Amino acid sequence: MKRRANGEGGWSESIIHGTKYQVFKININNKRKSFYGKTKKEALDKYKAHKDVTPLDTDYQNTTFYDYARKWLDEFKKPTIKPTTYDYYDFIIESFIKATNVGTLTIKKINAMSNKECHRLFQGLLNKNLDKSKSTLDGLHTVLSQIGKYGVQYEDFTHNFMDGIGKVSEKDVGTKKQKVEALEYEDVIKLWNEIFRKNTEDYIVNGKVGTYVYGIGAYALLFCCYTGLRWGEVSALSWQDIQEEDGHYYFKVDKQYITIKNRDENVDRSYITIQGTPKSEKSNRYIPLSNKAVELLDMVKERFPKQYKPDHLIFSTTNNPYNISTANRLLKAMCIRAGVRKVSPHALRHSFASILLNEDEKNLYTVSDLLGHSSPDVTYKRYIDIFKKNKVNTVNIFDSLD
Repeated sequence: MKRRANGEGGWSESIIHGTKYQVFKININNKRKSFYGKTKKEALDKYKAHKDVTPLDTDYQNTTFYDYARKWLDEFKKPTIKPTTYDYYDFIIESFIKATNVGTLTIKKINAMSNKECHRLFQGLLNKNLDKSKSTLDGLHTVLSQIGKYGVQYEDFTHNFMDGIGKVSEKDVGTKKQKVEALEYEDVIKLWNEIFRKNTEDYIVNGKVGTYVYGIGAYALLFCCYTGLRWGEVSALSWQDIQEEDGHYYFKVDKQYITIKNRDENVDRSYITIQGTPKSEKSNRYIPLSNKAVELLDMVKERFPKQYKPDHLIFSTTNNPYNISTANRLLKAMCIRAGVRKVSPHALRHSFASILLNEDEKNLYTVSDLLGHSSPDVTYKRYIDIFKKNKVNTVNIFDSLD
């Protein structure tokens, strides 16, 4: 069979995890590349985005590994990844590659090394940072592996320096993974009651006597508790996202606000907030509203009627997203006054999941869908402590049979 030349493409179909994908295959630099999409247009768009990226300069011999990593990120990866992913890769390169013996080596020197020498060098870079968390070290491993794969593909490297180097184990890292921070249901009720607090003659927080202490941000925080949404997803909800069907209310999650590093010299801020797509494909979802969630929306409509317009953000009086730093300070104050231990807004999402899983761990698949996790396995690992506790309770049933 005649081999396809560069620029000649063909189509096929592939089913992955039950989903059918259109696959466009084409030879690029005499190597077969595949681009997947749910439609042919989506697959072609991915191919065009890849094709429009200019490969790195072939005059690389005296380029340092750090400079090569920067070019890989800025010229090759940036057009195809989310801004938050770019910020994370940028952090990895600047923090763990730049000022190291690996970062200052030239590509020529790395190519001159044997596989054993490369293994020792890059494994050493990972081992040097074992005091960091596993997630950070996984990020470093991912960046190094992708640079190596890219370098070999475009023949900048004679071999992949990450071959044979696996991710570090959780037991080997110095900064252990923190347990999921979540509130008990009783504490969620305390926060619910807290949003009704009013200024009194004996206790004025802000405003006049008889007025509510908290504004629209308090309702947004409680909405996290009763829906399991991420803060960025809550802050991006508008009234037109709410839908009614057969007497039940639903809303679609297809966008979120994210905070990224500001790279515009004309903007005098370290970070900026932009609207983006949800964290993953599974994060695009429809969520039914509980009675408590509907009640929160009704209270917002009653207190802030001028903002009740289809295209207006639900939890904003200005139609600009509610700032996460402000939300953090607000939640801290609410927790103190309600007699609840201080937590972050993201812990409210964890509280939603923990309460449902504690009630019945058979809710795993449903909770995973509601949270927008990529798979139930992600949910299981995130809330592993709940399942461990339930296993202990299950085996203890034998004690009650005596």
